[in-house]
Amino acid sequence: MRSVIIVLLIFLAGIFMIQLPVLAVRATSTPTITVTRQPEGILTAIKNKIKELMMSARITGTLSSASVSPLTVVTKNNRNYLVYLSDKTKWLRRFWGSSSLSEINQGDQLNVIGKWKNADKTRIDADLIRNLSVQKRNGVFIGTVKGKNDTALTVETLQRETQTVIIDTETKFVNRSERGIGFTDIKVGDRVRVKGLWDRSAKTVTEVTQVKDFNL
Repeated sequence: MRSVIIVLLIFLAGIFMIQLPVLAVRATSTPTITVTRQPEGILTAIKNKIKELMMSARITGTLSSASVSPLTVVTKNNRNYLVYLSDKTKWLRRFWGSSSLSEINQGDQLNVIGKWKNADKTRIDADLIRNLSVQKRNGVFIGTVKGKNDTALTVETLQRETQTVIIDTETKFVNRSERGIGFTDIKVGDRVRVKGLWDRSAKTVTEVTQVKDFNL
């Protein structure tokens, strides 16, 4: 943060030097000096920008208390921070998908960006929280069915290990010709393609939109 402020000050100082008082000498026997004063608006803008940078907060830590607000986040150096939420706080998952307060759990790793609330810099008004522990993104998986029950398939994928595929009423089942089939038609040992929301940490696929059986 200090290096950013220094660079900004150097940059703004350059602007200030360019706009130093201009000496205009008129073509008369007695030269007249005209002084152009530095606009007050620029100085105010500089002060406000420095103040904004000094107030910006950015931490990464572990969620130790998942109360509604404030959240308690502990960093690697064992400093506790209180993170205050508002209706303007934006939530993201690890892979930048939209998230929400309902997805957080104690022990999650969080990136918090916002503004300091106090001089001791222990309280933050959060503008954005990225939950690194919610590793969900839409994905497509191809693998072999290793297990099956009434609500899920266990699929051994080619590159992403074994995943539990959660089936719901919105899931569509098709054969290799893209014609509709039923969930009961899929058998252990079949080669399938699954489209859904992958949770990397939990090794689950939810919100499954389609399961394609290449054996049918």
